[in-house]
Amino acid sequence: MATIHDVAQDAGVSPTTVSRYLNNRIDLPASTSARIDAAIAKFDYRPNVMARRLSTGRTEAIGLVTPEIQEPFFAELASAVEDEGDRHGYTIFMSSTRSDRDREIAAINRLHDRHVDGLILMTYTADDGTLPRLIGKRRSVVLIDEDIPGVNVPRVFV
Repeated sequence: MATIHDVAQDAGVSPTTVSRYLNNRIDLPASTSARIDAAIAKFDYRPNVMARRLSTGRTEAIGLVTPEIQEPFFAELASAVEDEGDRHGYTIFMSSTRSDRDREIAAINRLHDRHVDGLILMTYTADDGTLPRLIGKRRSVVLIDEDIPGVNVPRVFV
């Protein structure tokens, strides 16, 4: 498997230049871009997604947490979220909590642990004070079809 160093060496540039080129963070002369493109094709190079995520601090993933996957409403919503995420370069990881508070907490903790950049959360579990405490400490959470008192995050009602 080819590395970014192989591509850089073949193109006569630094690995940093290849990285910046692939991430659209540098303008290069057409001849240099062509050499990089040729080396990428020659080696059938695919960027290391994990390395990029480590360098940017972003997972390029969003968690979608629903009470139940098999219900048509949630399936349709998940499909729409996945389409929109894909349009913006995000992978969608979906979890079904089955209205289990421990599963909801685990999903919120995935955001805290940086497994995802954001969380779209639907819950039908009765509020016992746990979710406001956890969500209140997090950023990048959107609630769908739910108003959890004491939580100041965006909400979307269907």
